[in-house]
Formats: sequence, structure tokens, C-alpha cells
Amino acid sequence: MKKLIIISLFLSITFNSFSQIKVDTLVIGPKKFPLKKVETFYVYQTGPVDLPSEYEKFNDYSKKNKLDYKIKKDIIEAVELLEDGSEVMFKKHGICNTTDNYINLFSFADTIKLTYKEFSNLKPYIKKNGSRLNFMTSKMSCIMNDTLTEIVHRNMTNGDVFAYWRANQTTPNSDINKIKQTVFVLQELYYMHNNSIFYLDREFIIIVK
Repeated sequence: MKKLIIISLFLSITFNSFSQIKVDTLVIGPKKFPLKKVETFYVYQTGPVDLPSEYEKFNDYSKKNKLDYKIKKDIIEAVELLEDGSEVMFKKHGICNTTDNYINLFSFADTIKLTYKEFSNLKPYIKKNGSRLNFMTSKMSCIMNDTLTEIVHRNMTNGDVFAYWRANQTTPNSDINKIKQTVFVLQELYYMHNNSIFYLDREFIIIVK
């Protein structure tokens, strides 16, 4: 009897401990990543304003992964305003074989491999208390043949981060092959919750197979 009481107390303590840990879920295609809630904190971001994060730091910011690319000074920029009010900014750097540059990945979480169909229809989101939080801003760094192209989505209404690559009947195989030769880095994810904007300090490398 005494043994049963001890086991019951242990199970009760364990259950209560886990119930106090609030965990949401980041969903990216077929993959799910737990996000443990913590007190809000600020981490360095490249945007104009540092916004708080509400999830546990994924990595030690003194450590970093990096992706190399080669550029020269000339940059091509374009901005497109979509019908839903979202803004897409394209920034393409030229090619140079002498200047080495790299993308720092301070909070790299995982490499995700997707089919082209999965990739072009991807809408990452956070599952929180049964509700779905879409991302309103994101940045995609694309590296192909040492050339870096950055695509930034702002003011997205439905979290359609990959709409630029949406498949259609007129998409030529040559474009799909270029996508399969490109390394995509999903960065700078922002979302809104309770009328506040939060930063998700997670970064992903995406490969189209």
C-alpha cells in the first residue's frame, strides 16, 4: 500500500510539473517543432526595431553556423505590392569570385527537405492553444551558384511565405530545376499575438528534392 501511495505521488508531481510547462508547436510542412514558452526576451535582429520573443532560446548565440556565398557591390532591388496588401522585396547581389561573404545562422534549427509541390504550397504557422498563428513577415535567403537573392515578405495576411514560388501550369521545368539547385534559408519570422508583434528566433535551411 505504501509503495502504491509513493508511486501515485510521483506521478502526480510529474504530471503537474509538465502541465506547468506551456508548449506551442511550430508547423513547417510535415515537420513539427515544440516551442517552450518563457518570459519575453529580446535578441538582436536585423530589422529596424528589436521585437520580443516569447519562446525559449534555441541556441547559444555565441555559437553559429554559416553559409558561404560570393558577391560584388552592385545590387538589384525591386519591390512588388500584391493584391492582398502584402509587400515583397527582392534584392539580388552580383557574382564575384574574390569577395567571400556568409550568412550567419545563430539559431539554426533544422534542415527540411521537401518536394517542389510541398515547397511551393508551404505555409508555416504556430499552433497555440488550438488556434493558428500565421507569420506576417519573413525573409528568404536564396543561394544558387554563389549568388545570393533575398526575398522579404511584409504585411502578409495569410502567412503565404512561399507564394513567390507557387506552382502553376505555365511554370517551366527549367525554373523548377533552378529551385532544386538552390539552398533556401528561412529567417526573420514575425507574427502577431494579442495585438503584439513577436519575433521567432528560429532559422531553417530548406532543400527542394
